[in-house]
Amino acid sequence: MTLFGRYQQGFRPGGIAVRREFIQRFAGDRVSTIEGGARYRSPVLDLSVSASATRWTDIQADLVDGFGFPTTANAGDGRVLSIGMVSRWRPVAGLEFDAALYLNNSKVTERAFLTLPLEDAVTAEIERLPNVADATGRIGVAYTHALGDTLELTTNGYARYVGKSTLGIGPILGRLQGDYVDTGVEVRVGEERRGVSLALTNLLDARGNRFALGSPFLIRDRDQTTPLRPRSIRLGFDLSF
Repeated sequence: MTLFGRYQQGFRPGGIAVRREFIQRFAGDRVSTIEGGARYRSPVLDLSVSASATRWTDIQADLVDGFGFPTTANAGDGRVLSIGMVSRWRPVAGLEFDAALYLNNSKVTERAFLTLPLEDAVTAEIERLPNVADATGRIGVAYTHALGDTLELTTNGYARYVGKSTLGIGPILGRLQGDYVDTGVEVRVGEERRGVSLALTNLLDARGNRFALGSPFLIRDRDQTTPLRPRSIRLGFDLSF
């Protein structure tokens, strides 16, 4: 059993944003994170559990002005509370299961009211930090079996969930993204230096929005998506020199 702790800080400098007829200065933001947890390792089981708290001050937020150009402003202070678990289980030789789960709770502790430079000026209030998914998880399996002195069969499969998050803040960028399950499996037969593989991705042919932005000039008029790759099959040959 190993106990661990970590404290880390980071910052970004401030700058000047041009917003239509005027120029606005935005302050530098700072982030501080404290994390603690425990790790356990054995020939059969590896387990890691952690919790962290992040404090973010003078958050620099991306906005879109009335012409579709990006701009930057400070959006207040926020915090993120997270807990996570990662495990690997090897019940028999050649077979391994893995699982991971992370839960996040983000909140704006000191709200900033931003007058956005739109054609119809509005005041935007942010409630949660952008691009922080409320939950992510993964389960996977790997199996290896010798077919001869040098030939080996390797199989890997996974299912991964990405929870909901928002692209940004305000009426234009405050769009939902995430909330999808991605799956895949790959089988390889070969030696260390060469082999043949068959891979299938997005087995369920799921649909999801990985990132809700394409062009900032069009996002005011329509929803935008970066979709999951559709169900795909790949046959490959690898060779190392």
